[in-house]
Amino acid sequence: MRTLTVTRSKRFIGIAMPVAIYIEDAASNDHNTITVDEKSCCFLGFVNSGGSLTVSIPDGEQKIYAVTPRSMQKSNISEAYVIPAGTEDVMLSGSVYFLSSFFKAVTFVFDGSISNEEKKKIKKKESLSFLSFWALGTVVLTAITLTVLFFSNYEPDKTFTNDGVSITLTTKFIEQSYDGFNFVYASNEVAVLGSKESFSDFPDLADYTNEEYGLSVLNANEFDPTVMLKPFGESYSFSYQAEGYYYFCVIYKSSDAFWLVQYATDVELAGDYADDFEKWANSVTFS
Repeated sequence: MRTLTVTRSKRFIGIAMPVAIYIEDAASNDHNTITVDEKSCCFLGFVNSGGSLTVSIPDGEQKIYAVTPRSMQKSNISEAYVIPAGTEDVMLSGSVYFLSSFFKAVTFVFDGSISNEEKKKIKKKESLSFLSFWALGTVVLTAITLTVLFFSNYEPDKTFTNDGVSITLTTKFIEQSYDGFNFVYASNEVAVLGSKESFSDFPDLADYTNEEYGLSVLNANEFDPTVMLKPFGESYSFSYQAEGYYYFCVIYKSSDAFWLVQYATDVELAGDYADDFEKWANSVTFS
């Protein structure tokens, strides 16, 4: 027997999703098996983001698979990594990528298992998927603007509460509902968009600091180098522009989740709302 160590790089993609490692074993009767290409594969263990897994494997030629366990679709099972027969210990590494918007198809790629050209294609597809995710904010903001054009004569100061999150805006805002966000509040010029990563869904996130989570968001979205994480109160913020809109984004860590709240408006109005965005962001509390 020899040892196999699989190391997974730390990326925002599937950051809290463990990757299951399997080895082809047609003779296995273990109940923890899956079938890939009509061959039984035995479960070896999980490897978390930034972590590693070390197990014993036979000396003969082996086929290793990585599976994102949230789905057993073919797109979530890696190509086989073939380990030649031998007695020396084996070290493998790889990363998780997603290949469609809203994280529907997530796959693990072993380093060295594909050419650099193929990896570039995967990263390009991943970038397009990220753009479609973040572009949703632009679509929502446009739709909201059209929806609330006639709601401009309200008094200021109103506290909204949703999913345990309270934020004090003004009565010019109304509550909206859009897929992909836990809450949306809108006026005729501003949208406030909140999204959540629950620790119950992604346990590993509980160990992340606000800074680590924020840096992961920036890294995953491959923003322009000018987009930087900055301290904001007890947390961190960043801002960016897309499709004519300005977004001021704040990372919050509650007792059970990370939250990303985006305060968005037209680029031309960004200066007018800079102080308001910070005021509203500082009003956020969790129950």
